[in-house]
Parts: sequence; structure tokens; C-alpha cells
Amino acid sequence: SLDQLDATIVSLEDSGAYRLGWHESYLDREWRTPSGRIVSLADDVLARAAVKFGPPLAHADQLQQAIRALWVGHGQAPDIELSFAGTRAPTSLEEFLFLTLESARRGLNPACVAPSLGALWQPGAKFAGEPSELETRLVALGEITALAGAEKAGIHHAAGKTGILPLTARVLGDR
Repeated sequence: SLDQLDATIVSLEDSGAYRLGWHESYLDREWRTPSGRIVSLADDVLARAAVKFGPPLAHADQLQQAIRALWVGHGQAPDIELSFAGTRAPTSLEEFLFLTLESARRGLNPACVAPSLGALWQPGAKFAGEPSELETRLVALGEITALAGAEKAGIHHAAGKTGILPLTARVLGDR
């Protein structure tokens, strides 16, 4: 229920996973991609994404702070990648929008964010979907990462998928 989501978000704010007012960056907004796709975050979608990804984003904040502290005087710190590729349920475009924008808003600035493409995209499994469907999805992921700045869409486990690497390189380019 929305009441449970709200209570969980308040708990996440109290624990430091989100600063007060974080959600204002997302309310009543639409993001238009270069292809004309419009992506927005309805209140319930934003709340579910915040609850789902709040703890891992807070953990990534802590890891980044530790790396920065330990890396002082050693040159440029290593790149950080946020990977959600191992989950069975695919990351929705709205969730991916939230992940990319929220990681940028927090200053995480990961080299890439790797969404889950679902159970059909697991290590060692042949991709069973339609290539055109995958292409449409990859285009959307690449365009969403562009909305957040320099991030890239990470596509994990592609090496074992015959014909997928050329498709991802063609569709995503440097995204």
C-alpha cells in the first residue's frame, strides 16, 4: 500500500539513505529522450523505486566515500559501477531512470549503471527474446543514461550471447 511505502521511505530518510526533500527532483517532471520517448515517474513508481534501490544506493555512497578516503594521494580513484544485472525481474525504464538520475544527484557518478534485463538474460543462457525488442530496449537504456550525464548503460553477460555484442555496440555506441 502507499501508506507502507511512505512509512518505509520515512525510515530510509531517517537512516540517511535519502536526504529530506530528495523526491522534489522527480515530482511533476517528464524527461524527453532524443528519440522522443517521454519518461516520467508517477508518485507510486517513484516510491517503489526509492524503496527498492535506497539501501543499495546508500551502500554505494558509503563505498565511494571509503574509496575516496583511501585513494587520497594515489591519483584518480577507480571507476564505480552500479550493477543490478543479477536480479531475475527486469529493471523497468522508470526504475532505470530513477537509478541513473539519483546516482548522479548523489554525486556517485558511476562509470555505468547495469540494469537487469530479466531471467532471459542470465549467464550461460541463450537470449530467447526477439532482437527487435532487445534493440528497442537498448536504445531506451542508452537514451536514459544520457539524461543523467556521462553514465553508460552496462550490459552484463553479453559475451555468451551470439550476435548480441555487435547489436549492443551498434545501438549503444559509447552509451
